[in-house]
Amino acid sequence: MLFGGGFKSELFLNISKSFNCYHFIVIDDLERMNDDIKLEEVFGIIDELKRCNYVKVILVTNTKEMPQKERFEKYHEKVIDRTYYITERPEKVDWAKLGIHYGFIIEFLSKHHVKKFANTTKSTEFI
Repeated sequence: MLFGGGFKSELFLNISKSFNCYHFIVIDDLERMNDDIKLEEVFGIIDELKRCNYVKVILVTNTKEMPQKERFEKYHEKVIDRTYYITERPEKVDWAKLGIHYGFIIEFLSKHHVKKFANTTKSTEFI
């Protein structure tokens, strides 16, 4: 359940009903998560967030460095809608071919000071 379930989960879901524009939640460096955290729990939180009104989740991870790689491979298809393997500099990627508006990605990358993409997987549910 989201944020431990119960009241917090329902509160966030209710707040999201008032959203009238998209809110992006970015989870970066998943491969560096604490060993005490179960990947299934993270995927459960992501799944609940995706069900919220106007909430999109972007997961950025280096899948080659995942310590829980077997679990990731087993469960990621149930939670992750799209996967992009980024091996080039952003200005060389044909974003339109990927179904992403070039202006959006350039603004997003600039805003978040993203410069290096080598061997990174970007997974998200875009419209």
